[in-house]
Amino acid sequence: MKKLLVASAVAALFLSACGGGGSSSSAAAPAPVLKLSYSGSPLQATAPAVAHAAVIHAASDTPASDPNATATVTDLTAALAATGVTANVTVQTMDGTALHALIMATDNGASPPQSAYGTVDPTNWNIVNFTFPDMVTTMDVLSQQEESVQFVQDLTVFTQRGYVAGMETFVVMPIPTCNASSTMTAAGGLALAIGGSRSLNFPVGNITPAEAAGHMGTDCLTPDTYITNLRTQRVASDITTLWNLRINPTPPTSTPMCSATVTTNCQIQQ
Repeated sequence: MKKLLVASAVAALFLSACGGGGSSSSAAAPAPVLKLSYSGSPLQATAPAVAHAAVIHAASDTPASDPNATATVTDLTAALAATGVTANVTVQTMDGTALHALIMATDNGASPPQSAYGTVDPTNWNIVNFTFPDMVTTMDVLSQQEESVQFVQDLTVFTQRGYVAGMETFVVMPIPTCNASSTMTAAGGLALAIGGSRSLNFPVGNITPAEAAGHMGTDCLTPDTYITNLRTQRVASDITTLWNLRINPTPPTSTPMCSATVTTNCQIQQ
């Protein structure tokens, strides 16, 4: 039984102090605050998930009782700090259900109405790491194909609801396994399903099969510490890059008009 992990983080990027002498009272203002949450399976989970997508925990459960939850806090905080993001990450394990059950619990799984999107400007970011209930069975099995179709629908609705609630969603990509051809593994099927649900979400933490090779255990399903750490670092790097673009957008560059001295990469006068 897999735990459903929910972590909340408030991450603030700080601009470096401006140079120059003079008054000691002059200092750069902090950048806007990124409110970041983490939902789903722990980033450091090293065993392939076979049975259920989530376990229901008692309210008394604490992060200390879940070493994977504690590791997610520690590693994600450190990875963000290494990219220049100061983050205060807290985590709790709570009563959880599988993604499908979460979706069906509201409006019988329906997407938000179109009218709900008009006034939304997401200011919170959400990283999710959802997986199939069974990450071992290959995609040539009918039950896995049906799970993939359902996952696309559920993640799409999850993302849409998050957007309406003011939350932008970033989806952690699965680590490739080598127990079958890349298109037949559960990880490969999950990656395709994530791509099929990308109406309002963005993939992060991608690991290539070449990078994973040699790091998936004798069963070709169990990632070692090296590869889970690499994915955590990549998640942090991707989030930092996207956040920097959000707070410091690059102004569009205008294409010059063609002339006698400018003949390439230019606009032709109409």
